[in-house]
Amino acid sequence: MKINEKTVKNILKQNNHDKSNLLAILNDIQAEYNWLPPQTLKIVAEALGMPLIDIYGVASFYHAFSLTPRGKHVVTCCQGTACHVRGAPFVLKRLQDQLGVDPGCTTKDEQFTLETVNCLGACALAPIIVIDGHYYGQATVQKVDGMLIQYSQKKTTKKTKSKKKRSPKTKRRAKKTPAKKAKNPTRKLLRKKVKKKVKKKSSRKKTIRRRSKKK
Repeated sequence: MKINEKTVKNILKQNNHDKSNLLAILNDIQAEYNWLPPQTLKIVAEALGMPLIDIYGVASFYHAFSLTPRGKHVVTCCQGTACHVRGAPFVLKRLQDQLGVDPGCTTKDEQFTLETVNCLGACALAPIIVIDGHYYGQATVQKVDGMLIQYSQKKTTKKTKSKKKRSPKTKRRAKKTPAKKAKNPTRKLLRKKVKKKVKKKSSRKKTIRRRSKKK
């Protein structure tokens, strides 16, 4: 794994190269690489003027820090007393079978890391699974598969969308011919009737005029 010294030095600069900010420095490095690579710890030790063994002592003391590569999704299964009584061992077994790794290990595709913890301080929700900081209470063997599928479907890599270049050829627009109006048969009938009525009226008028002349 390639380590960029500039990023580590920037983290040290943001924390003023202060020994009292060691936890914050290690936390920022882990946020950047998802674990604490040995090369980064050497850079920190040299910059702060501290023995490398002291840096390792702090990093190994706190459970939040990892000295081994971790997956992009960290799955933590609580094995405390309350969780154990409510079936946590069966939940852990299901996680191991689905991921194919033991606690403390990472899957081959570096997507999941399985961890165990003695207590998470939320015994009322036992048994508990934590994935990337999200708590899932009252976990069961049946729920494990759905949880893992949910996180495996998340896109972890940014896909660059390739823009399709439009061809310079201009499309010829087809001339729109005006649509012919459909002939309505009912209109024809009405027109004929009106014409007939007009003719009848005109013929009546003529007959009336003739009669009046004869008189």
